[in-house]
Amino acid sequence: TRTRYLKHVVHTQTDWEDHQLYLPKALPRINSVVRVERSAKYSYYENVCTVSYSQWTWGWPKWEKHIDWMALNGRYLMLYTQWSHRHAGINMPLAFTGQEKVWQSTFRKFNVSDTGLDKFFAGAAFLAWGRMGNLRGSWVKGPLPQQFIDDQFDLQVKILDRMREYGMIPALPGFAGHIPQEIATIYKNATISRSPNWGNFPDEFCCVYMLDPTDPLYTSIGQTFIAEQRRLYGYTSSLYQADTYNEMDPAQSDPAYLAKASKAVIDSMTLADPNAVWLMQGWLFLSEYWTNDRIQAYVGGVPDDKLIILDLYSEVVPIWQKTHNYFGKAWIYCVLHNFGGNMGLRGDLPTLAADPVAARIASNGTLIGIGLTMEGIFQNYVVYDLTLQMAWEAQPVDLITWLPEFVHSRYHIDDANVKHTWTTLLQSVYNVTKVFGGVTKSLATIRPHWKMVQDGFMGTKIVYDAKQVVVAWRSLVAAGTSSPELKLVDTYLHDVVDVTRQALSDLLYKHYQALERDFHNDHTPLKQVGSSRQNIHIS
Repeated sequence: TRTRYLKHVVHTQTDWEDHQLYLPKALPRINSVVRVERSAKYSYYENVCTVSYSQWTWGWPKWEKHIDWMALNGRYLMLYTQWSHRHAGINMPLAFTGQEKVWQSTFRKFNVSDTGLDKFFAGAAFLAWGRMGNLRGSWVKGPLPQQFIDDQFDLQVKILDRMREYGMIPALPGFAGHIPQEIATIYKNATISRSPNWGNFPDEFCCVYMLDPTDPLYTSIGQTFIAEQRRLYGYTSSLYQADTYNEMDPAQSDPAYLAKASKAVIDSMTLADPNAVWLMQGWLFLSEYWTNDRIQAYVGGVPDDKLIILDLYSEVVPIWQKTHNYFGKAWIYCVLHNFGGNMGLRGDLPTLAADPVAARIASNGTLIGIGLTMEGIFQNYVVYDLTLQMAWEAQPVDLITWLPEFVHSRYHIDDANVKHTWTTLLQSVYNVTKVFGGVTKSLATIRPHWKMVQDGFMGTKIVYDAKQVVVAWRSLVAAGTSSPELKLVDTYLHDVVDVTRQALSDLLYKHYQALERDFHNDHTPLKQVGSSRQNIHIS
C-alpha cells in the first residue's frame, strides 16, 4: 500500500504542511504481497470553515499539492491506471471553492441585481460565514471583487478536475435557504424570515434573510442552483452539502413541518440531479432544540439512500449514540478536534485509536466512513494521521507500536530522544480524553484582562501536565545533538518550533495565574505585583 510503504518501508511521511518528501535514490523493494482493505468505505475531509481559517489565500499550486496529499492518504500503491474512490486516500473531500460564480448566475435568474449580490456575498476572508448564513455583505471596504469571483471559479474547475483524476467524490454545495435581501422585495408572498444576529454584527452585515424550506420558491432556487453547477462545471458528483439550520434553530417545532423542510432540501437537489445525495453536517443537533423526536422527523423526511450525515464531533459528542445511529441513516464518524484554527498542542489519541472501531461495530452497518472536520489545519498532525488510518483498521490500533512508527516516518531516523519526546507527549497533551472545546487556546492570542483562564469552547485552561511538555521539549532539542542530521529535516525543525511554542505558552499561563493572584491579594503592595516575574524562562 502506498502510504504504508512510504511510512513503514521508506520511513518518510507526507503531511499538509508541504514538507519535503524524503526518498532514497533507489526505492526499497517489497518481496511479499501486502494487502489491506478498508473498514470504512469513505474518508471524508474538511469542515465548511476550513477554507476561511486555513486556505482562503491559496492558488492552484497549493491546492494541487494538497489534493495530491489527500490521494496519498490511502493504502493502495499507485499502480492503477484507473482510480476508484475505493483506492483513493481521502475520497470524499469538500469542494466549496468558487461557488459565488454559480450563485451569481442562479440569483440573476430570479432578478436579483448586481448591487443586491454585492450586499449578499461575504468578503474574501469571510466566505465560510457568508455561505453558512451567519454573515451577509463583505464586512470590508467595497464588495467582493468580480475578478476574485471569476478567479475562484476557474480555480474550482482545476480542483474538480484533479479530484476526478483521483477518483474522488467531491461534495459540492447545495441550497441551504440563505438569500439576498432583494428576494424578499421581489417575491413579496414568499415565506422569508431573518436569522438571529449570529456574531453581534451591525445590521448591515447581520441577520441573513432565510427562505423557508416549505415555500415553493425554495425548491425552485435550489433546483436552479444545482442545474447551474452542472452546466458551468460540465460535471457534478451528485453529492451536495447543505446545512439549513447551522447554529440556528427552525422557526417551528412541529415534526410534520420538520419532515417537510428536509424533504424540500432533497427535492431541490433531485429535481436537477436525480442521483443527488444530500450530505448534512450533524452539528445542528447539538442544540437543545433538537430532541430525538425532532431529529427523527427531520432526517425521516429524506429517503435512506439520499442522505449522509457527518457526525461532526464524534470523538467528544457522539450524536450517533443519542439517535440510535441517526435512526438508520448513513453517517460518517468525524473528528472535529479544532475550533477557530487555534494552534495549541492537544488531542485524544487513545480514543481515536479505538472509538471508530467500536462505533462501526455498534452502527449496524450505517457507519460508512471516517472523516476529518477540523475548522483549521496546520496543527497537531499526529491526530489526523491516526484518524485517517482508522478507515483501514478492523481492530483498535496499539499506540505503543503505532507511535514509534509514526515518529520514525516523520523524522526518517530511529532516535531514542525523539521516541521519548513523543511518548511524553502521548502521556500529556495527547491524552486529553473526551474534553469539549477543541485545542487549548494560548493566552498570547487574547486581549489582556483578569478572566483569561476559561474552560470549555476554545478554552485557555490547561487540562494536562504542563511540566511534561517541558520534558518533551528538552528531549526534542537534545535529539538535534544526538542525531545532528535531524537539523536538516524540516519536519523535525517544524516540531521543535511547535513544542517550544507550546512550552512558552504554558509558561505564560503559569505566570499569568501567579500575577492574577498577586494582583488580587490585598497584602501584596501594588509596586511588587509581577516584580518577581520579570525574568521568566523554561525550566
